[in-house]
Amino acid sequence: MPDPLLTISEWADTYRTLSQRASAEPGAWRTDRTPYLREIMDCLSQSSPVETVVLMKGAQVGGPLALDTPLPTSSGWTTMGRVRVGDSLFDENGQPCRVRSVSPVFWGRPCYRLRLSDGSEFVSDGEHRWVVWDDLGPGKRRLLKTTTAEMLPRYKVRGIRNRFAIEVAGPLSMPIADLPVDPYLLGVWLGNGSAAMNHIIVHESDEQFSDLLDHCGFDVQFRLHLVAQGPCRQHPCRSGPATEPR
Repeated sequence: MPDPLLTISEWADTYRTLSQRASAEPGAWRTDRTPYLREIMDCLSQSSPVETVVLMKGAQVGGPLALDTPLPTSSGWTTMGRVRVGDSLFDENGQPCRVRSVSPVFWGRPCYRLRLSDGSEFVSDGEHRWVVWDDLGPGKRRLLKTTTAEMLPRYKVRGIRNRFAIEVAGPLSMPIADLPVDPYLLGVWLGNGSAAMNHIIVHESDEQFSDLLDHCGFDVQFRLHLVAQGPCRQHPCRSGPATEPR
């Protein structure tokens, strides 16, 4: 007697079993847990008339985050639960991208609160897929595709340091904005400036600061100022384009 003709999703619901090591929900596979995969799976079935399947998806599809997870957009912040098809977010390189599809909300699945080395926290589904650096020591560092649940029992090396790390996302590519202060000048002033006057103090060998601040659109004077620690330079700054030669 020939085997019954099943679609891929029917076969998976009947025969597929998830192991404890590979899944946060071990046991029989249920396509109803990921209903957005059913049509894709069935198009790969022997009985399907579809000849070519082209699939575009996000890297983390199939492993959601908590609905209140904050997400940056070019116009402010949103959350995972408020994202809709067509919304603009940022990819891992900081470039704007469009949301092509959203999954249904999943209930009753194992979730974990993760804390990164910068102190930020978020709640992740056990099946959330990650590409991480797996660092077991010198010469034993490699890129690894894994899930939250798979990392949980082995995330420490000798119980001391963290074993896994994710890449830092690229700087956000934001629309050009008319800011009251040039970002570079603000950073230099916060690091080396004076709260009482328009002076920035650097070492006398850092004369290139004059050109950098001039490029920000400020009239800059570079002059020697003797202090107890030795020679340094003051950069008095005035708003407006530089017009006087130095």
